[in-house]
Amino acid sequence: MPPKVINPDHIGIKVQNMEGAIHFYRDVLGLPLVERHPMPNGTELVFLRMGATGTIELITRPNLDKTEPVPASRAGLQHLCLQVESLDEWVHHLKENDVALTGQPFSLTFPSGPVRGLFIADPEGNPVELMERVTQ
Repeated sequence: MPPKVINPDHIGIKVQNMEGAIHFYRDVLGLPLVERHPMPNGTELVFLRMGATGTIELITRPNLDKTEPVPASRAGLQHLCLQVESLDEWVHHLKENDVALTGQPFSLTFPSGPVRGLFIADPEGNPVELMERVTQ
């Protein structure tokens, strides 16, 4: 039996116009903005609360060309993230099931706290993030 998935955590969506996206999700759909996180590489992440535990993560990167129509590969759904109890158990479980990581496990600290995560791909190649919120 696989380790337990706790909840869906967030859905990441690449956007070209961050302010327009914030307006839509916050002002039109009524999702509260809970965190805005500029990264050193120019990427900006904005998290909006979705339900009791989930968030929508809006992502803009400096290399997105804002003057051209948006090709499907440069905007839209970026990944599904599932919050897990133990990332270490998942690494073991994925190896047992011949599921390859698509990158190295990572650790990040956001204003909301530290996280550990990794990415895999579903059978269609869609990115799936498994993330553990680290308790301090």
